[in-house]
Amino acid sequence: MKFLEIGSIIKTNALLSRLQAFDPRRSLEIEAYSCKQTREQKKHKTIPKPLRFYVSALELAFPYYDFSTMTKESFRNISHGMLKNELSFVFFTMYKNHEDVEEFVSYLDALLEQCVDVKRAQFFIVEDNMLDDLDFHRIFMVYDKRKRRVLIIKSILEKEAEVAQ
Repeated sequence: MKFLEIGSIIKTNALLSRLQAFDPRRSLEIEAYSCKQTREQKKHKTIPKPLRFYVSALELAFPYYDFSTMTKESFRNISHGMLKNELSFVFFTMYKNHEDVEEFVSYLDALLEQCVDVKRAQFFIVEDNMLDDLDFHRIFMVYDKRKRRVLIIKSILEKEAEVAQ
């Protein structure tokens, strides 16, 4: 898998980082990965597709964690509408203005439509508690089989002690 440097995602992440000024412990970030596997990743054919893509993307997004024990049950399938509701909740915890939250979610939805075929994509919430050292995390994944692409939306709330360092 390869990290994709998509200009609109890079700009969006720069804008999202400004929201951290309201609460430095919270972060929201989007990453895109190509499903084209490297020679090293092809050796791990024991994990079936598309689970292999999800695990590989998570390993790239969180290099200090081991996701090798994840199963397909670790990924809860959700609808596009549910993803938007979850993102609304995440934004509302960061930024209390309802109108701004709606605007943020609409913008992210337009970004998703630009990066993946939303009508054919699969949406997931990562259910596994691999990131237990964080106070709160929500990890969403969007898989577009046709474009061979995985998007990860990371919403993280760090523990108090980690921010002070």
